[in-house]
Amino acid sequence: MQNSVLTIKIKDNSISNSLTKEEKLKVYTKKYYELNKEKIKARIKESSKTEDFKQKRRELNKKRKEANREIYYKKRYNITLEEYNRMLILQNSQCGICKISETEIKHGRNTYFAVDHCHISGKVRGLLCYKCNSLLGFVNDEIETLKNAIKYLEYA
Repeated sequence: MQNSVLTIKIKDNSISNSLTKEEKLKVYTKKYYELNKEKIKARIKESSKTEDFKQKRRELNKKRKEANREIYYKKRYNITLEEYNRMLILQNSQCGICKISETEIKHGRNTYFAVDHCHISGKVRGLLCYKCNSLLGFVNDEIETLKNAIKYLEYA
């Protein structure tokens, strides 16, 4: 479907009638901004101080982060955020190894569990805290190495 050509009445008649509605709007918006730049900046600065604005911004950021997590889990592990949350419920909101709760972990800004998965098959095994996930990564998921570590701790 082709964009229809429309005539928009603008003070500056230098905009050609051959432009599409979207193109005219873009040109008009740019010119309007150039003419009213200081007024626009002052209005934005003033409105960003209100508590209502700050609350809306927090809500938008939360939605954006959720959407980004959804995309990341789907792309990286082929699971949805809903599946992640289901695993979290099955694990009682605890790490699959050390049993620390998700609300207790605080490393940087990320307070979510890592999705533990087999690097060969890609199969998701469960959710782990950062430390336990790193532990498995450092030993390359080698069960024998973990058994040796347990023996070492028991007899040291």
